[in-house]
Amino acid sequence: GKSTTAYAMALNLARIGKRTLLVDGDLRNQSVHRTLSLDNSRGFSAYLSGAAKLEDLVQASNSDNLWVMTCGSLPPNPAELLSGERLKAFINEVGQHFDHLVIDGPPVLGFADAPILAHNVGGVLFIIDARSTRRTQVRGALRRLRMGDGHVVGAALTKFAASAVEYGGYNYAYDYAYGLTHEAAEADGAKKGKRGKARKN
Repeated sequence: GKSTTAYAMALNLARIGKRTLLVDGDLRNQSVHRTLSLDNSRGFSAYLSGAAKLEDLVQASNSDNLWVMTCGSLPPNPAELLSGERLKAFINEVGQHFDHLVIDGPPVLGFADAPILAHNVGGVLFIIDARSTRRTQVRGALRRLRMGDGHVVGAALTKFAASAVEYGGYNYAYDYAYGLTHEAAEADGAKKGKRGKARKN
């Protein structure tokens, strides 16, 4: 869910009038070009290697105020590319033309790419897959980001089924009941409770 979250964040910034650039910074498993059906022959990796300029790689999207830079070809040495001075130059140059830069980064665990990116950007939104991420993995990933001097500004939980979670007797499926009257919400909750018991039996 990290790529869709990055796209949603960039799109929301664009919708409030901010000139926003979304960049596919996952140099090991690019995906933004597929999501937005864009050309991926050249992109972020070409800038980092010095093979292309910013204006040659930025593509317009179907949304006002939103531009996109795809990943481009996958390099053999992602961490080495990100460690060079070109990343800092990229961030500085983007700041001259856009209000916001949103980078869809790689997973934190396993490679040095994410801590390097985190060290260079202004803030990190940490994405957690509710279905498959363990607490130990979350702690380990946050530890790596902190060791890399990354500034974690918040976290987003993706693929979270609120309707299936209860805590202390309270059902947190508030999104489903939003807009209903109090009586209607209670009646709907009772129906869902009966259906849940029936499935268990």
